Amino acid sequence: MKFIQLLIFSIFLPVTLFSQNITGKVTGNKLPLPYANIAIEGTYYGTISNSKGVFNLVIPEKHKDKAILVSHLGYQTDTVKQVKGKTFYHIQLLASDYSIGEVSVFPKDTILAYLKEAIRKIPDNYLNVDSRQTGFYRESLESKGKHLYFGEAILDVYKSSYEKKGTGSIKILRSRINKTTGTDSIPFIHFYGGIYWPHYGDMVKERDAFLNPSKFDSYMYHIDTVMSQGEKVFWKIVFSPKLGRKARYKGHLIMDFGSKAITELNFKYTETGKKLRTRNLGFESLGREFNVLYHENNGRYYLKYFFDKESLKSRKTGAEYFGIDEYVTTSVDTVNANPIPFSGQDLLSTVFSAKAEDYSNSDWTDYNVLSLDSSVDNPVLVKVSNDESYRLLSEKDNKSSKHRTMQILVDFASRSYMNLYLGAEKVTMDDPIEFIYKPSRNHNFPLLLNSLDGPLYNIGYQMGYRFTNNLGIFLEFASTIKDHYYKSDKLGFRYNFAIKSYGKKSFIMPAIAIGKKDYGVFVGKLKSSNDFKVGNKKINADQISFFIGNSSINSTASVCLKKEFSRSFSLLAEIAYNFPITKTPTLFVKEESGFILTRKIAKQKIEESEEFLFSENSFKNIRNTKLNQLKFKIGIEFGR
Repeated sequence: MKFIQLLIFSIFLPVTLFSQNITGKVTGNKLPLPYANIAIEGTYYGTISNSKGVFNLVIPEKHKDKAILVSHLGYQTDTVKQVKGKTFYHIQLLASDYSIGEVSVFPKDTILAYLKEAIRKIPDNYLNVDSRQTGFYRESLESKGKHLYFGEAILDVYKSSYEKKGTGSIKILRSRINKTTGTDSIPFIHFYGGIYWPHYGDMVKERDAFLNPSKFDSYMYHIDTVMSQGEKVFWKIVFSPKLGRKARYKGHLIMDFGSKAITELNFKYTETGKKLRTRNLGFESLGREFNVLYHENNGRYYLKYFFDKESLKSRKTGAEYFGIDEYVTTSVDTVNANPIPFSGQDLLSTVFSAKAEDYSNSDWTDYNVLSLDSSVDNPVLVKVSNDESYRLLSEKDNKSSKHRTMQILVDFASRSYMNLYLGAEKVTMDDPIEFIYKPSRNHNFPLLLNSLDGPLYNIGYQMGYRFTNNLGIFLEFASTIKDHYYKSDKLGFRYNFAIKSYGKKSFIMPAIAIGKKDYGVFVGKLKSSNDFKVGNKKINADQISFFIGNSSINSTASVCLKKEFSRSFSLLAEIAYNFPITKTPTLFVKEESGFILTRKIAKQKIEESEEFLFSENSFKNIRNTKLNQLKFKIGIEFGR
């Protein structure tokens, strides 16, 4: 843990404490080489060149004497020695050609067999231990050539071994963002979960879509090209939806033929993918492209780079928007790789554009590992690319009150959740109760209730808000779903203890609450020919139901088990114990006839008065009617 703290601390020291902050350009055959891997020899430190071949690399002091390795598929790896004082390197890679003429005519079953073997060998080819990684994230949104926001962050990433499917956890170490021009012109596009691309963009670990054997039947695969890098041979395998299949993606992947490791994926939405995105997002998807790169270190691959570019169109205004998410892994630690504590994680619900620190308040101004690309207005490439990033981050524009309000609402929504549940409590009435209720001169309702010992079922929902990852507040409402009467309103706090704090998380959630609860046992239905009052409410229905029970104030202590099953869906099981504070015997009167939306429920305290005619024993039995203090609930929760 001390090593991790030292590593993180060193990353954010001013650049002057690093040996060098170098930039450069990688070319091949005199053309820019996009997405070339630039790494410090023998380490997990490194970066990626952008689509113009430009890169920026921050070199820690302890690695100032090590060589820089530059590699790209189809080219020979070059070893570049660092030169003291030199800050710009132009690196030209030599092509490495290799061809096998017959490889493209392999039967499709053979290609699928190789893909299945690649999936089977994931534990052999990729990091087989947990890791703690540091990465650089960039997110931007523009319209009509102007940036609506532009932000960057350094992420602390925990990943479990590639033997296990599923995501890990993320913590934002530093962030900076500038929300600039035109924010009132959009219906405020905000994307959740962008910082989780180091997990969800890791297609090999997720093993979804075209890398899921259960979905192979939806795609066609064929070998398009054979390439080499040194002694290794790589296949370019193209995939597309089969005729009549509504598959979401098309593109290609690169496979190391010898090890069967998948080292690169380039794919985009099909028409089906665009339709699904449009339906889920509310904006028209005009297209989306992905680029995923893996890098090898000591015979093990890991996610090095992820790039997501998307075009959207507003259905209301017709305005088009262009968004980019970009992530590069800059260092990996496989020794001190403890999971990020749940309390310190940034959750999948995080909306980066609302979460990131405003650039005017940020003290983080001197760290950048990705040179800007053509997505930026009038990009200044190579050495001054960081200055261009600075320009976008510091560009000023007046933010309207509408924009500030929307930021608050977005943050509130990202911290909110709702659950639905079914509950059961046991109600007990030991002896029969018989009395006459006379609410007016014209009414005489004889009521008889035999003994009862059974469940009272209810349905409810809870709306909550997280102050922190652990602590939240909630409002809960419940009502009956069977013959008896039940109504509960409460306010409370819950605390999340993560049993498993990464991937599909598991929680123990203790909670305390206080609220009001009304419950009554069904007596029967009677007819009324005249109106009458119960308490302050006028009852004017012909058909009326009566319930005998209590109106009470309760405090509640509960323990809930929660298990996540998807990005926004969880199952719940809870046991609660009620502590009655006050309890008043009450008669509940419910209208059963008339228009359903106008029907009323009224209640009246049961006491020895002229409106209630009963024996002393019946009154005693009414007071002894009770609800079991234990309650059981099962339900589902929505929220990220």
